[in-house]
Amino acid sequence: MILYLSNRLVQAVEIRDKNTVLVCQDMAPEGSIINGIVTDEEVFLPWMKQFVADNKLLRKECRLVINSTQLNSRVLELPKTNNSELKKMIAREFADSRTEGTVFSYHVLEVTGGGKMQRLFAVAAERDFLEGYIRLFAQAGVEVISIEPAISNFVRRFTASPEVQKNNCIVQIQDGQEIISILFVKGVYLYSQRNRIFSENDQKALAAEAGAVVERILQFATSQHVEDPVSVLYLCGQNQIDLKNVIEENRSFVQQITPRIYKEEKLTVKKRVGTNESVDFVYPLGSSQKADKYVDFIKQLRQESPQSTKRKEKLSLVLPAVAVLAVCLIATAIMGGIYLGRSAELNKIQRITQDSSIADNRASYEMAQASVDRMERSMEEAEIFWEQLMSYPTIHSSVNEVLQACADNNKVSVEVKSFNRDSGVLTLNASARDVRTINEFIEQLQQQEIFEAVEYSGYTLIGGADSYNIYVVCALSEKAGRGEAGE
Repeated sequence: MILYLSNRLVQAVEIRDKNTVLVCQDMAPEGSIINGIVTDEEVFLPWMKQFVADNKLLRKECRLVINSTQLNSRVLELPKTNNSELKKMIAREFADSRTEGTVFSYHVLEVTGGGKMQRLFAVAAERDFLEGYIRLFAQAGVEVISIEPAISNFVRRFTASPEVQKNNCIVQIQDGQEIISILFVKGVYLYSQRNRIFSENDQKALAAEAGAVVERILQFATSQHVEDPVSVLYLCGQNQIDLKNVIEENRSFVQQITPRIYKEEKLTVKKRVGTNESVDFVYPLGSSQKADKYVDFIKQLRQESPQSTKRKEKLSLVLPAVAVLAVCLIATAIMGGIYLGRSAELNKIQRITQDSSIADNRASYEMAQASVDRMERSMEEAEIFWEQLMSYPTIHSSVNEVLQACADNNKVSVEVKSFNRDSGVLTLNASARDVRTINEFIEQLQQQEIFEAVEYSGYTLIGGADSYNIYVVCALSEKAGRGEAGE
């Protein structure tokens, strides 16, 4: 089940087969939910229980689509990198509004810069806001497995539409006292606005308000130097048929744009079985499409939960101990083999010395035994020394070769500033002229087996020079540089 929540109109969707969607919708009690926030749980909770029961909706695996200004969205252009680094970059972009409880979701709009950059639609939300929904629906007997921002849902839904891909267009979605307007350029999201309307029951006044929003978006498109004109306005949501009629009767409304009603072509949409009521627009249908795994807030909540963080911290402490234990076990096995071999030799010598026929050689045996004892002690001392010595990494020419390879043909200038033999910490002097190469350089370092850890703390512009200092410290892996040194 997919459930859409925003203002009073609540929609539930169940996909019964590839071509049929069952839609149930109803108006929540007035004042119980406003702008995606449940303002009166005592009223909303029993109503939701009754809504689920009356429509015989599935209570397992519910996917929530929430339309609320509590979800802060931004379009970001960032380098292509792994999810961990990408989340750090997104958090920095929301630094002006994020708190310790902020979590992020995102999906990729398009890849740019020859495959090296990407435009992301990122959304920030507070953990308490999201967990409140999970807790509320659990009380209603509904298992919530996914929470997705409505604006992300709308963008993904219309981006996949062949109609939207053909034209530069504006999609306007009316939801109660709010209009969401989205600008697409050949199927790619460019800009959106959320506007409160004051003429919900007056179609002509509503058309004028919607037209003013369209004018502002057209001005934005002009400022962004969009080449082809915006030619189609798709009207969706509540009252769109009446609104289209008013627009056609009053052609002064944005003359160059043709108003159309958006229709989903590939799905048969039905109201609850046994009724003749029609549904003009299905809000959360974007969730029926395959989504980027990072668009769901619940996955981000689990990954960034205190329990998950503690597990990661414990794992970071346990793994080195496990590695040391494994080395100790291997060394013990080797030493045990040596010990058994030496014991066999000693037993053989003892049997020989007990033979009466060689009693005259007793003195020679005792001298040999003393020599063997000294040799064993020397071997034990040498093995202990060797084991301690080989536990330290060392600087070797191969380390510099790896650094230069990561620099990618001198895109980054790098050299070793200092090396601590006891800790294996390698401090680097690194700089780059192009800020976009910095993340590539850090990612290359993190992929090298000779480094146990790479700590990157950012970069600064060098005063008076078109260059950036990179602050990075690397810890060499155990025995790094030893293989080359012994060849």
